[in-house]
Amino acid sequence: MRKYGYPLLITLSLAACSKHDEKPIAPAPIIVRDTSAALFFRTVPTATDQLQLSFPWIGNLAKVYLENDTGIVGTYPLVPVTNFSYNATINYPFAAGRRYSFLVESAPANGVAYRYFIRNYTHIYTAQFTYQKLLTLTQSLGPQAFDISPSRNTLFITDDITNTLSTKRLSLKDGRIDTIGGIFGLVVRAINDSEILVKGATPQWPANIPYPTPTGDSAILVRYNVNTKQSSFVSYVSSNYARYSRIVDNHILTTLPLFPGNSVLINLGDTTKRVYPAAAFNFSLVAENNFDHIFYGNQIVNPVTGALQSILPTDSVGIQSIDSATGYITSFWYTTPAPTAISFKSRIAVWLPGNPTPVYQSDLVNNRSFVSPRHTSIANNRLLFYQGFGYDTAYHIDGYYQLDLNTQTTTLVHCFSTPYVLDDFQLDPHTLISVRPDGVYRVATP
Repeated sequence: MRKYGYPLLITLSLAACSKHDEKPIAPAPIIVRDTSAALFFRTVPTATDQLQLSFPWIGNLAKVYLENDTGIVGTYPLVPVTNFSYNATINYPFAAGRRYSFLVESAPANGVAYRYFIRNYTHIYTAQFTYQKLLTLTQSLGPQAFDISPSRNTLFITDDITNTLSTKRLSLKDGRIDTIGGIFGLVVRAINDSEILVKGATPQWPANIPYPTPTGDSAILVRYNVNTKQSSFVSYVSSNYARYSRIVDNHILTTLPLFPGNSVLINLGDTTKRVYPAAAFNFSLVAENNFDHIFYGNQIVNPVTGALQSILPTDSVGIQSIDSATGYITSFWYTTPAPTAISFKSRIAVWLPGNPTPVYQSDLVNNRSFVSPRHTSIANNRLLFYQGFGYDTAYHIDGYYQLDLNTQTTTLVHCFSTPYVLDDFQLDPHTLISVRPDGVYRVATP
């Protein structure tokens, strides 16, 4: 044992000295490189002192610095949102009219982080609307599953409550809510304040309603009185491909079973039908979310005669509404989507019947979507509409705008942003009924 003691002791001693003398290796410093590359973004003001800043899912972005003319005044993390975007909520007491900049920094990769610059931001937030929630929804089923009556006094809407459908009647006059049992309201059309049309699957209906002829594409259209609980058969329709206009002057334009797939204008007074042959009438052009007229593309369908009338000198724009008092026609135009960050461009135009050119036409703007009130009320040549924006390299604000046709200018009147379908009905120049995914609101506007 003594023979090996000294070498072992020396070895242990040298090992101890070697470990004691080692110094930790300092991590390599992160190199931050400025880049002039354009960065697509969205700015959504949510309060006078709050902003949501969003970026598409590119570049492994990590944080945002807020800077004014004195330097950096805040640092905010960018949070990835389900592989679609990065979002940062910026809370800061923005000064009116003051300019700010955003410095957007990526996470380091191979020791290098990149910093992008978005300059000359001015915070603008305005909220001039007053909201009253009339009806709470658990899960909206979209425009097909609700309708407003021709009198504009009643709204019928179907809610999805844990996979159980519940259709309700909301009085817009006194706020009363009635739950309607015994129907399956995936398609709802209001005939009047107490009767609706519903596309029905046969197990949901009484035995007195005939079953569809088994062609593989048949369903029934049923008239239902919510007061008497009585139902009656109206027509067979296509089960999978039918389009349903709104009811105008007690008529509806819809699609017969696909073979041969003719379209039909039904008089709900006596269920007589005017048939449009499939070879000459494209059922997919039947407008389902226009409430002032029955539209086939950009043509109005006369509900009494069935004749088609062209309204605009071009078919490349989509009619949204026609104001009954002034005759103004609101239309939207979108370019064909492209596989780029700027996927489309759009503009809004306002026309008068018979005029070959619009009385107003906006510029083309990247990734902008419009919503015009489905029942429009224009007073003093002022039109209210909503516009929301996608990613761009310029600043935009989602919200409601007022177009003054006298001065050809638009003014932001209320900041609001939503990724969901929005349907507004303008009962008068200062009142909207707004149908949103979480409920139905009465909105007082300036």
